[in-house]
Amino acid sequence: MCYSTPMAMAPLLDPLRKDDIARARRTPLEERAKQVLELMEAGLCMQRASLRGRFPAAPGDEIERRLRLWLARDARWLARDG
Repeated sequence: MCYSTPMAMAPLLDPLRKDDIARARRTPLEERAKQVLELMEAGLCMQRASLRGRFPAAPGDEIERRLRLWLARDARWLARDG
């Protein structure tokens, strides 16, 4: 959900948000776990594409190395919030 939605639209979106929450609660745990993994894979694909765009001459193993560094930096950032 976009949190920068103009306040004038908030009353229109609130019922949709409640419906999204209700639907998520009805979704079996196994399906939600599958969705999380699919979203994570999509995010990794997008980050790889971003790295390829930033480093077009880099070979595949260099892109993977940079991806792992990005993931490690993200994990350290998340652990800091803990």
